[in-house]
Amino acid sequence: MLRRWARGKRTGASGAAGLNVPVAPVIADPTARGLDQEFRLPDDEDHVVRLNQSPPTGLARKLHGFVPVAGTTHPAVAPAVEAFLDGRKRRLTLEREPTNPVDPNAIAVFGEWISAGGTARGRLGYLPAEVAAALADHPDGLGATVEVLYRPRCDKGPGIRIDIWGPRGKARKVAERAADPGIDVPRDPVARNLRGKELEAEGYVDNAIVCYEANVRDGFVGNFPFDRLAVLYRRRKEYGREVAVLERAVEVFNGLRSSPRADVLPKLQAFEARLRKARELARGDRS
Repeated sequence: MLRRWARGKRTGASGAAGLNVPVAPVIADPTARGLDQEFRLPDDEDHVVRLNQSPPTGLARKLHGFVPVAGTTHPAVAPAVEAFLDGRKRRLTLEREPTNPVDPNAIAVFGEWISAGGTARGRLGYLPAEVAAALADHPDGLGATVEVLYRPRCDKGPGIRIDIWGPRGKARKVAERAADPGIDVPRDPVARNLRGKELEAEGYVDNAIVCYEANVRDGFVGNFPFDRLAVLYRRRKEYGREVAVLERAVEVFNGLRSSPRADVLPKLQAFEARLRKARELARGDRS
């Protein structure tokens, strides 16, 4: 199955001698990554392919993230997996299999893609059993998007990591939990924001703060981590920390004044107004 990747491809550093694999470009700046554009992070090996895909229409709530598709090396699906990795405009669908003889909760993962021969569709594998069980009572309307693809190497087969989406439910208040030291901070800035949002929803606010703080420290060029941290610190009446976050936001967006982005100046002005208010609260808290 691996020989097909040797035709007309660039040599990847992670491959074995004589094996050529496609290599996605390194794009470190999150604002430079378009939808469905293949990219890698600076620390990724050559066989890694990341994608930013919009949530499926009408499915705005992420239920599970970075889920491995099980069974991608099985002979029955291997040709479709290989074609999917080599295709364009990749899309995913999930289908329940209540009559599956092994697991009545089974959820199959299907891919759709465009190749030289046109549009194709095929089974790529299944959701892990524990994820399918967690979704057993979830209403219909599940969808999925690609997060990371792992092209095959001589020492390892292909892999697919996906995000699972469902309809936006009613907001529910979750009790705040103690920080979990076992929760890691993603390396990718966009993944940090998404993980922080998930952790907030699960009650791990302290862990979410760590994710947002990493992006604030690194000067993320979007407003989300600054907004969330300022809100969380205001909620906790930690006005000094709120001031520090907003000062950093003003610094970052001041540095973007020469950018062609139309949102920079309005966001900068909004952060400056919030900073003035936060400073007033901080002064009152000290008096």
